[in-house]
Amino acid sequence: MKKKIVSLLLTAVMTAAMVAGCGSSSGTETASSAAPAETTAETTSEAAAETTAETTAETTAETTGDTAAADYSGVELTYWSMWNNTEPQGQVLQEAADAFSEQTGATINIEWKGRDIKTIVMAALESGEKIDLFEDSDSNMATVYKDYLYDLTDMAAAADYESHSFKCLTDYLVNKAGFLCAIPEQPQVGGVFYNKDIFEACGIEVPTTWDETRFIDGYPGKYVVLARRHADQWYIAGINAQKEPLKLKLNLPMCTKGDKVMLYQDDKKLNPHAEEITLKKNDEISITMQAEGGFLLVK
Repeated sequence: MKKKIVSLLLTAVMTAAMVAGCGSSSGTETASSAAPAETTAETTSEAAAETTAETTAETTAETTGDTAAADYSGVELTYWSMWNNTEPQGQVLQEAADAFSEQTGATINIEWKGRDIKTIVMAALESGEKIDLFEDSDSNMATVYKDYLYDLTDMAAAADYESHSFKCLTDYLVNKAGFLCAIPEQPQVGGVFYNKDIFEACGIEVPTTWDETRFIDGYPGKYVVLARRHADQWYIAGINAQKEPLKLKLNLPMCTKGDKVMLYQDDKKLNPHAEEITLKKNDEISITMQAEGGFLLVK
């Protein structure tokens, strides 16, 4: 079994609710609401689960603030961030790390990798480089890295994370990875602008109220795909903010093989194009979004 590494994020929302993880160097793992010491190459996910169970009471006490924070003086954690230290997100993370260090005595070494983290983190994991915590998009956590990540279900429950988070975000990770593989750092809200005249010409009436909204895929600052339902009709929209076309393979649980859907999207010159397509696979469709373009599926 591959060694796993915790992807728990230092967030302002969680304050002192830090949960243990596993690095990829020598030492012994300690599971608590603070964070882990270094781990040995022999550490397994089973050992992590046992350690987590032993410290649930301590974790709960620390995260509720009923007792003093544990003393982790001498513990150093390496944190790879997808942000830069000048960005608002980076500033909040630094403040959270500093506050955690002051409370526990642990040292948090944040390495600001920026958006390049997507291309370098897998190589680092495979080579065994020591990373205690890292950030990336939820879709990557739940698919690309999941074999390296701990199941954080019990840890999140001990920290009462659900009471001050968005359950839909953790549900997305659990549904896609099969377990809680990461702690969502922040929600991403997307909006879609559309040409009302074109929609009316195509006979499409866009609802003004929604019965359900689902996050399908996305990456901060790059693209987002959202699905919204009004009565029995689904509207699945995506926007690409990048300078290059983006190919996506989307999992759409509201669609099944043989469904006929209307696809509205930009061509290479960003002119609108509409066509009816028949889905060839259950829950799955491939979409290409043009640079600074988007699409809309209506089912």
